[in-house]
Amino acid sequence: MGTTWLDRLGPMFVGTIHAYCFRILQNHVPRYGNYDVLDEHRHAGLLSREYRALDLSRLGPRHWKPIQDWMRTVDVIGNELIDPAALAGTPVGDVYAAYRGMLDRYHFLTFSLIITCALDALKDPVTFQRVHGPLRHLVVDEYQDINPAQERLIELLATPPVALTVVGDDDQSIYQWRGSDVRNILEFTRRHTGAATVTLAHNRRSRPRIVDKANEFARTIPNRLEKAMEAVRTDAPHQVVPWMAATDGEEVRTIADTIERLHTEGFAYREIAVLFRSVRTSAPPLIGELRARGIPYTCAGRTGLFLQPEVALFGEIFTWFVDGEWRDERFGETRPAISMASSPASMPSSAMTTRSQS
Repeated sequence: MGTTWLDRLGPMFVGTIHAYCFRILQNHVPRYGNYDVLDEHRHAGLLSREYRALDLSRLGPRHWKPIQDWMRTVDVIGNELIDPAALAGTPVGDVYAAYRGMLDRYHFLTFSLIITCALDALKDPVTFQRVHGPLRHLVVDEYQDINPAQERLIELLATPPVALTVVGDDDQSIYQWRGSDVRNILEFTRRHTGAATVTLAHNRRSRPRIVDKANEFARTIPNRLEKAMEAVRTDAPHQVVPWMAATDGEEVRTIADTIERLHTEGFAYREIAVLFRSVRTSAPPLIGELRARGIPYTCAGRTGLFLQPEVALFGEIFTWFVDGEWRDERFGETRPAISMASSPASMPSSAMTTRSQS
C-alpha cells in the first residue's frame, strides 16, 4: 500500500478484551492509574490473607473451599453484570461490599472487574467520547465465547459510525461455565439488520475422514447455524474411534492401553499425543496412570507447568530452603517440604520417575 499507509497501523489496538478495558481505565480514569490486576494465584493468596476480615467463613466450612467458591461467585457477578445492590442484605452481598472495599484499599482489580469498571467508566459522556471518538472499525474474534459484560461493551463501542465485524463458530462454544452465551452469535444478524455473513468452510488442518466425523457430530448440536466444513488436505490411512468412559479412571486406563498398544506396534512415544481441553484440570489423572505404568511423557502447556514432576520438585526444593510448607494440589492441604538430606528411596515418586526416564 506504500509508505503513506505505514503509520495507519499505529492507532490499532490488537489484544484481549481485558487488556483493552484495562487500557481504558489507566488512560481515562485517573483513580485507576496505579491499580494492578490480580491473576488467579495472587487473588487466592489475597483472599486467604483477608479471610477473617471478609468473614468468608460465613459462606462455608474449611478455609480454601469458601475461597474457591468466592472466586467463582465474583466472576459470575462481574460477567453477568449483576447489580451489587440486588444482593444487599444477603451474606453474599455483605461479603461483596467488604470485598470491593478491600480491593480498592489495596488498589487491585480482578479480570472480571476490569470489564465491569470499564463499563461504569463509559457511562460518563466525556470518557465515552474520548474512547469511542477515534474508533472506526471493531473486530471481535472468538465471538461465540462472549459473556454478557463483554457483549455490553461491544454494543457500546460499535455504535455508529463504528463498523463491527465478529468472527466465531457457534459449534465451538465451550465456555458457558465462564458465562459465555452462544446466543450472541446465533442471533447476531437479528440484532444487526443488514449484516453480511461470510462462511469460512475450508478446513486446512485435518484429513477428510476427521472432517467428515466432525461434521457428523456437529449436525447433532441443537440450535446451531447451518454450515459444514470442507476438507482441503488429501486423505490418509488412520482410525477415528469415538468412545466414552463412565469415570476418569476408566478413561485414562483406555488411553494408556492404547499408548502401550501403539508403542508395541512400532510407534515411538514421541509420535503419540493427547490433547486436553485444560491441562490443569484434565491432565492429572492421566499423568498418574502414565507414571504408574512407567510410560515416559512430557506435559506441555503453561497452566500445566507444575504438573511436570521435575518442575514440582524444583519448586519444593526452594520451599525447603526457607523451611516452608508445600502443597501438592492447588487448593490442597500443606505439608512440610521434603528434606534434601533424605535418601533417594524416600524421595517423591515423581522425582524417581524423572530420573529413570532421563
